[in-house]
Amino acid sequence: MTATATAIPAAAPGAEAQTQQQRPSQQPGLKIDIQLSRAGFQLAICTDIPFEGVTAIFGRSGCGKTSLLRAIAGLEPAVQGQISFAGQQWLDGKQQYPVQQRRIGLVSQHDTLLPHLTVQQNLLFGYERVPAALRRLQPAELYQRLDLTLLLDRKVQQLSGGQKQRVALGRALLAQPQLLLLDEPFSALDKQGRQEILPYLQQLLLDIKIPVLFVSHQLEDVVQLADQLLLLTDGNITAQGPLANLLHQEVDLQHEALSLLYGRLQQHGSTAAGYCQILLGDTLVLLPVQAGHQGRQDLCRLKIRARDVSVSLQPLQQSSIQLQLSARVSHWRAASQPTELLLFLTLNDGQQLTAQISSLAFSQLALQQGSALYANIKAAALS
Repeated sequence: MTATATAIPAAAPGAEAQTQQQRPSQQPGLKIDIQLSRAGFQLAICTDIPFEGVTAIFGRSGCGKTSLLRAIAGLEPAVQGQISFAGQQWLDGKQQYPVQQRRIGLVSQHDTLLPHLTVQQNLLFGYERVPAALRRLQPAELYQRLDLTLLLDRKVQQLSGGQKQRVALGRALLAQPQLLLLDEPFSALDKQGRQEILPYLQQLLLDIKIPVLFVSHQLEDVVQLADQLLLLTDGNITAQGPLANLLHQEVDLQHEALSLLYGRLQQHGSTAAGYCQILLGDTLVLLPVQAGHQGRQDLCRLKIRARDVSVSLQPLQQSSIQLQLSARVSHWRAASQPTELLLFLTLNDGQQLTAQISSLAFSQLALQQGSALYANIKAAALS
């Protein structure tokens, strides 16, 4: 079991982000060099996307996120250029590889379940059409993982929005895809529906060994799920790299002021009931355990809102704050409120954290670039 810090595949939080497009390499992966023209819009994407983990595609409405996903899936007949996956050429000039042979799982915001079939019949719709040799993920296992066992005999019309999306995700995965595309899968859900599906999706994406592309307009969902990020503006990639870095480098990602830290779960030593030990850099901290959540290996991730981070020049004594991290001031900029600042910090291990503080506190603490301080975070604020 891990803490509210959720376990993740290995990431490279210290790697540098790319701020411009690059020619695809010759290594195996998803390689894209395409153009798509429509009235008043031009999509021009040239990049490599890694196989490992979850890559989010993020940007403002109309920037080309869904068009890019549709081009990868083979659903954009007007696209031109090159797309290859694991050495298999999916697009060559205008020549398209058949959609059904790409073995792509697609989950969108729209309800695409077949209303005349039961939940189980929907789940098995693609599975029964897959050759036995390709069936790696088995139905019974997936029913349990997505908590669908008690829903199998229901009609689609009897499901909540969150339940429908869990069924759509299960159907896509049981079709045994080699690539999973998630196109705004939560946008049609209310807050309760999103909270219903996110834990299932988060854990499942940790365990499946296929690359995932995730389109969302909610940065909070991206930080919850993704490892890498493509930032799109007007049909072009304006930044690409590890999500944890881009959150601190790109102004377009800072309107919600979120940070992503990586830690390591410690399996040794005793802890207080309901807590586990996580090593952040050289700091060992106790965080609440999220019961029943199993992580891969011992890596974990912490999503932290800037408004939940305070700073002090000295360690806090006799305080309820459990998480105090040594850091230095990297830079700062004005926040959305005129009396507040976003303070960008670098931790001892090189990871980055944002604090939202008042301009008055900034002046009173006489902070400047390189100032040493402590970042203080309530454990209850972590997710």
